[in-house]
Amino acid sequence: MVRGTELVPKVGVEAGEVNFPRGRGGQTTSTSYEEDKAKGRRGGGKRAREPKEKTAEGLRRNKKKNRRSSRSSGTFLDSNLSEIRTGAAVESVSGIRLRNVTVGAKCWGCVIAVTSARATLSLPHGLRGVLDFQSDGGDAKGEPQSFSLGQLLRCVVTKVDLQKKRLELTARLGSLGNFPLSSGEIVPAFVESEEDHGWTLSFGRKGTRGFLPRHEVDEEQEDNLEEKAVIEVAVVSVDRRNVVKCSLDRTLLSTQVAKTASGDLTLHDLIPGMLVKATVKSVLARGIVVSFMSYFTATVETSHLPKVLEEYKAGGKFQCRILYIDPESKSITLSALPHLISLDENVLTVLPKTGTLLEKAVVMGVDDNQGLLLKAEYESRFIDAFCHSSNVADKTVEKVSQNFQRGQEVDARVIGYRPMEKVVNVTLKKSVIGQQIISYEDLEPGTVLTGTIVAVRTFGLVIEIAKNVRGVCPVIHMSDVTSIEPNWGKFKVKSKVKCLVVDCDYRVQKVTLSVKRSLVKSELPRISSLNVKLQGTLTHGVITGIESYGVFIGFCGGVKGLAHLSELGLSANEAPDACFDVGQVVKCRVIGVRKSRKQLVLSLQTQNTGQGFGPEFKVGAKGSIRVNKSLENDIECTFVTNDGEEQDALIHVSHLSDSVPATKLLKDWLQSDFFLDDVMVLNQGTGSKLRLTRKETLLAIGSEYPKDISQVEKGAIMHGYVHRIFPNKCIVKFLGGLLGIVPKSEISENFVVDPSNHLCLGQTVCCQVKDINIEDDSLLLTLKNEEDLQTRGALLSSIWKNTNVAYQTSKELGKGSSDFGELEVGTKVSCTVNSKKDYGVVCDIDGHGDLIGLITHDHATRQLNEGEKITTTVLDFDKIAGYIDLSMKQDFTTLRPGDKSLKKGSSVDATVQLVHENCLVASLPSLKNAIAFVCFKSMNQQMIDSHEYFQCNQKIKCTVSEGPSHATNGRIILTTKPIKKKAFSKEKKGSGRMEPGTWTTGVVESVQPLQISLRLKNNIKGRLHISELAKIDDMASLAFGKEMRVRVLGWDSADSSHYRHFEVSTRDDTDLEGPATDVEGNKLEQGKKAVGIVQEVVDDYLWVVFSRNVRGRLHILDSSHDFKQLRDFKERFCLGDKITCKIAKADRDLKSIDLSMRDEKKGKVSPGSVISGIATKVSELFVLVQISAKRFGRVFITDAMRPGNVERPFKGIRVGQALECKVLEAKGSQLELGFLETVSSTEAKNVARHVTDFQVGQEVCGYVKNVTPKGCFVSLSRHVHAHIKLKNLSNKFIVDPKQEFPRGKFVRGKVVDVNEDRKQMEVTLRDDRQEKGKVSSVSEGDVLRGRITRLEKYGAFCYIEEKKLTGLIHISELGTDYVKSVSSVVSVGDQVQVAVTKVDDAKHRIYLSMKGLGKIEGESMEEDSDLEAVDEEAKIQDEVMFDLKNHEDGEMDESDDELDQQRQLLNEMKGEGKAMTQTEEEETWTDFDVPKQAEASDAPEAAPGKPRKKKEAEVRAAELARLNGSADPNSKADYERLVLTSPNDSYTWIGYMAFLLSLREVDEARKVAERALEVINYREQEEKHNVWVAYLNLEFEHGNPPEESAMQLFKRGLPYNDSKKFHLALLSILKEKAKDELAQQLLNTMCKKFRDDPEIWLACIEYHISQKREKVAGKLMDRSLKSLEAKEQTMVISRSALLYYKHSYHEQARHMFESILKSYPKRTDLWSVYIDQEIKLGEQQRIKNLFERIIHMEIPVKKMKFIFKKYMEYEMVHGDDRSIELVKQKAMEFVQSRM
Repeated sequence: MVRGTELVPKVGVEAGEVNFPRGRGGQTTSTSYEEDKAKGRRGGGKRAREPKEKTAEGLRRNKKKNRRSSRSSGTFLDSNLSEIRTGAAVESVSGIRLRNVTVGAKCWGCVIAVTSARATLSLPHGLRGVLDFQSDGGDAKGEPQSFSLGQLLRCVVTKVDLQKKRLELTARLGSLGNFPLSSGEIVPAFVESEEDHGWTLSFGRKGTRGFLPRHEVDEEQEDNLEEKAVIEVAVVSVDRRNVVKCSLDRTLLSTQVAKTASGDLTLHDLIPGMLVKATVKSVLARGIVVSFMSYFTATVETSHLPKVLEEYKAGGKFQCRILYIDPESKSITLSALPHLISLDENVLTVLPKTGTLLEKAVVMGVDDNQGLLLKAEYESRFIDAFCHSSNVADKTVEKVSQNFQRGQEVDARVIGYRPMEKVVNVTLKKSVIGQQIISYEDLEPGTVLTGTIVAVRTFGLVIEIAKNVRGVCPVIHMSDVTSIEPNWGKFKVKSKVKCLVVDCDYRVQKVTLSVKRSLVKSELPRISSLNVKLQGTLTHGVITGIESYGVFIGFCGGVKGLAHLSELGLSANEAPDACFDVGQVVKCRVIGVRKSRKQLVLSLQTQNTGQGFGPEFKVGAKGSIRVNKSLENDIECTFVTNDGEEQDALIHVSHLSDSVPATKLLKDWLQSDFFLDDVMVLNQGTGSKLRLTRKETLLAIGSEYPKDISQVEKGAIMHGYVHRIFPNKCIVKFLGGLLGIVPKSEISENFVVDPSNHLCLGQTVCCQVKDINIEDDSLLLTLKNEEDLQTRGALLSSIWKNTNVAYQTSKELGKGSSDFGELEVGTKVSCTVNSKKDYGVVCDIDGHGDLIGLITHDHATRQLNEGEKITTTVLDFDKIAGYIDLSMKQDFTTLRPGDKSLKKGSSVDATVQLVHENCLVASLPSLKNAIAFVCFKSMNQQMIDSHEYFQCNQKIKCTVSEGPSHATNGRIILTTKPIKKKAFSKEKKGSGRMEPGTWTTGVVESVQPLQISLRLKNNIKGRLHISELAKIDDMASLAFGKEMRVRVLGWDSADSSHYRHFEVSTRDDTDLEGPATDVEGNKLEQGKKAVGIVQEVVDDYLWVVFSRNVRGRLHILDSSHDFKQLRDFKERFCLGDKITCKIAKADRDLKSIDLSMRDEKKGKVSPGSVISGIATKVSELFVLVQISAKRFGRVFITDAMRPGNVERPFKGIRVGQALECKVLEAKGSQLELGFLETVSSTEAKNVARHVTDFQVGQEVCGYVKNVTPKGCFVSLSRHVHAHIKLKNLSNKFIVDPKQEFPRGKFVRGKVVDVNEDRKQMEVTLRDDRQEKGKVSSVSEGDVLRGRITRLEKYGAFCYIEEKKLTGLIHISELGTDYVKSVSSVVSVGDQVQVAVTKVDDAKHRIYLSMKGLGKIEGESMEEDSDLEAVDEEAKIQDEVMFDLKNHEDGEMDESDDELDQQRQLLNEMKGEGKAMTQTEEEETWTDFDVPKQAEASDAPEAAPGKPRKKKEAEVRAAELARLNGSADPNSKADYERLVLTSPNDSYTWIGYMAFLLSLREVDEARKVAERALEVINYREQEEKHNVWVAYLNLEFEHGNPPEESAMQLFKRGLPYNDSKKFHLALLSILKEKAKDELAQQLLNTMCKKFRDDPEIWLACIEYHISQKREKVAGKLMDRSLKSLEAKEQTMVISRSALLYYKHSYHEQARHMFESILKSYPKRTDLWSVYIDQEIKLGEQQRIKNLFERIIHMEIPVKKMKFIFKKYMEYEMVHGDDRSIELVKQKAMEFVQSRM
């Protein structure tokens, strides 16, 4: 979709263009209008005014005068804004000009266009404003987002865009200032939400809320009260809580004048739209000056005056509304136009729409610079119009006055409007007047037109149809082929295309177009409305959605339709999504219209397939069927007519019979080639197969069904079947396709919660028509009718009839072996007792070994024993199941067929003997207990449960339906109305309630670990909680379908109304309201034991449930003292286990219960005791162990050392692990522990507790505790810690001590100092036994190998590993030629051959030369570790700043040494370019080449005779470091010197901030940050950015509150930084600080703000992947592909795939690479990256498959060479000789194939 700015036309004229001069010549009456027309006709070109001076001099004078007049009093229709200040004199009046508008000015405007992103406003004097209500992220709080066209809105200017000639506005009420909220004021309000009794409002100020009562609003006003809308309200009252009661009284809103009593009102308190009483102060040339509210001065320009200027006199009063307030110039502009004063009409509805042709408009004024003023007649009224000089003709007109005169008649077309002045903008161009499309309102869906492509975007094409009228062609409408990307290169900007208007909404100026060739060139009629006859129409449409049940198709004008699966012409095994694509153009036929859903019923079978229906197969045609195949819900069959014609057909299972049970029975027993009679055509359809029905009620109707809804009468009884079931209604379908709606309230006499509990799909129903809706072709029906009661007997007959059919089928197929022979109802039979069951006695029938007899408990007259012979009477039998219902009662009889004792319709008393699902077996006492069958179900009530209404021996009243006859096999059929049993007599009618305490029977539907779901009577759901079982062990014996007796406790109050169920119990001692008990009935009290069931087992606790709503938590540590039981916590407890525990703590309401299974006597902790706990934290130095719920202990690393694992004692220990520990120390609540396997009692006593336990020279071991820039601290025990200076950390130079000595690292060293007074000790890790080199070991002329370690401008230093010496190669000795720069010859790390030229034993120096020798190429002197040692040693020597050799000898004069060093430093600071003298070389080199024994000069064992000299050397070194800037600052003064010398260095400022934070001076650190932002030069953006980021980190750590402070700082710094870079920096901080909520908000903002930047999308994707939200990351990537260009999409996908690989989402990553390579198969760079990632994973077969795929592709030789090389390298590492040869062979084959 195109952004709002691309679709919003420039409504109106340009900003500041013209003003209609109403005051001067102002309102034209009809008389003057006719006079002007007459003058135009009579004058024939004569000017209305002639200049008074005809001479050339006079003309020149008049011309100058006109120019001065134009400059002083404005243009023809507008003028410059004068500076108007309150109380100051105003000399001129002019309109509002764009260049004079200031940010913060308040203005009143009219909404003329609204899109999804913004609203466009027409402002006074032709200005245009845009209100972007998604600028703050799409849904800013308090930002209005609901507007209506023509709405008058108060706004504040936020930006003046001179380039686009528009103003950017905001409608936030908070920006309007503190407008008064006293009673009677008219103020704007923001609708926050709709409540039950009204609407809550906001006024943009904190602490004040408004309320609009519902009774104060009429229906028309209620339509505008949408959330996030701005409305005008009248203040009724304000209470003490600052709640403002409001009203929408129209009279108040239009006539209430702002109060003048408020003496404290200022200019900032005024708001636009306010109605005021103005007093005329003076009348000027272009308007009048007025005053209002006593002390405010304002102007009214002539275009906003309803009368001519001459009618206004000083002192006159009239009403005005404020149009514009400029707080900077203190100017106020008013309007007195009637339509703005009264507010009684929407101006946009009065003005003609854009594109309207105004014929015979009369010219009222002419100006060469501005244009024409017109007056035209429109809908019997006159309107004002303006035509700019650029629109008066197609060609450029230099002087408008030469072509147009006052009174001339012209034709004009409206191109815009200015509702604030009630003026329309028009054009006189003939090319525009002749156009068909001028505005969005001229477009109609279904129209084909030609447009120009103005932009090609990722979402589609932007096509210009006419000037300022644009539409969007989405990607889906760009090509007929939907399976591939459209050919983007085919669509060029400025090219013409033919397109179809798919949809158009002129209100939001949104047009959807299509350039699909099949749609544009289609000659079939196009559907764009449902208001025409569409039945049978053949048309083209576009598939918009595909579901399993059909295909959705879209047409023009938003019309949509559904083609059902049966109408797609697919075979049985074809799925719609495999045959169709979204966006595909299809030809379809309309076969129906559902106007209620505004949807078409479609078919894609537009042609007869040759198997179509003949004229004999009409709806109602009867015949029989031959079953071919039984499907899940249908039966494939062949329909055979009475004439022998055959046709393939389908019959739905539900259409096999009227009876629901009978349909299920037939479905199970019907087999192939079986015949069924009495079948009828249900609907003819348009497919290849008929739809049939076998329902007896529909067969009785036959072809006499209503063909049209007009043939249906209100109150008629109709038989149909249930077509659809919804939560609040059901749909009934009739023969012929008519549909009817049955509301939920009309389904049953009882209360209906869910219609699906009363009806099923396909069920036959008897309906009565309540109402007829001809427009929607639907009927309003009711199932509550007397006719339904007459269907009971027929329903039972249907069941028997179909049971016989199923029985005969089974007999023919050999599946029904049961032979009933002569057995009939009432027959006496002999049987033998087989077994006794819960439900009765099972018997074997003598002479019928395959039949089973059942005697219920009610029909067993005595106790029976197994094997006993008895005589019984047959009450009923089931031929399908093969069992017979028997009775031991001998008084039952039967009537012969044709017996006239019973008359049809007569009433008779009966006694229930058996209760079956579909009928009752009863006896008739009045007829010698004759056996009869009672039907209580009707067509509409087939879902009721017989056991809910009837029970054995119940007396009932019946009606005779059928007497004994041959048709009924001699059976008597009665009917009765269901009556609730006595057990439920206290229920409220229709409520479905059962009295608490009632015992009933339930059937198990599901068994879960903690509850059983039951189905009670009337299909009511019940829940039996495990705590309500009388015997919990019975849970194992429960299974689906088992019946059980339960006691009703009541409704579960916690359930929602849609899923409420009964709580039941098998215990008789509980109820819902009683005290809480455990599963054994014991009362729950704190301190007592309770029995419960394990409900849930988590990592470190479990939930124990005691009753339905009471449960407690048992922590792992409270479950046992035993270490092994804690370790196996999850294995000890299983779901449903019964456990006994103690209630340790419980609140009053038992909402929180803590449990325990521990013995308190064993819980005492003392030194030496063994305890068990759980590791809750594992750090480098200790493990925190939880002993109990609130007690913790610590295992220090020195107490965890185990033999063989000294370096990593905590290896293998994880959080949550059970540990067995021994208490070493106990100080209050603090416990020092040790692992049981590593601690003994003797070791605990020998732990070092003081530094005095160590001696100087003693070897010790410990673990690094902390690292500082000056060294590190080592823990020797949990009590004693030692310090190691930086120089004593290693014999080598340590670059990064934190990296080399991380926390917890095991070290060995020697004690060098113990200070008892300070309780401190010092340790060294240096090895003094290391061999030191001697200069005497070399002599002049020796050729040695060395390595360059340091470069200086005078030479290079070389380290001789063999001799352990460092020598100087002077720049003159680097080669035989002149060397300008040392670095041009050698580099640090180069291996060179050197010759010794001089040995200075006194100064311990050697001098070297490279002349004739040079560098060693391709050789390695020693191992890398040794070379690194050389570098590190050299760096140590570089840091020494005094000649320790002289210090040892004591021969050099200290003052000379200091003087020489100062002289050298001074020369370096001056930057002298001359070569160094030998003395300078020696001094610098001496500082470098220091023997290693000097490094420990400041150790405690140094020679005691020289402390003064040593200290002076240190001071001298420090001073020298300060001079050359290498000293580390350690005070505020040091940092102040640094920031003075390097004011633009961000790292210095950040270091200063960090130093202050280390001193806890947070405020001072903030001040330094602010100073840095001010001091750093504005050109150093990178340095400023670094400070901003450091400042953000500071606020996140020390802000109050941190998040709010940091985000405020971020908003403040955003304008001063690169927006993208600053957002990414904040994201990095939020990720580091784990601020996920803020990070997600930031990501949403970034995705909207930088939607075209792939780096931003990748950063967002990476963040979500790192947070384990890979699905969110996937959706984000899909969004990014819609926003980025095609060339960037591949990069984003590939880099996203790498991120997925990085975070172990390998399958997703592979899928992404495969999708890219599918589109770009020859991108070897992508293949290479893909293969590299798979190589890291190490799945060799997958890697080889990838190589094999690419080497068999057609790619250039050069790229293939790279692939084969990579393949070979992989096989050489991971393959064998055979695989390597195989790769070589394939490479040769490739080369030969290209030759």
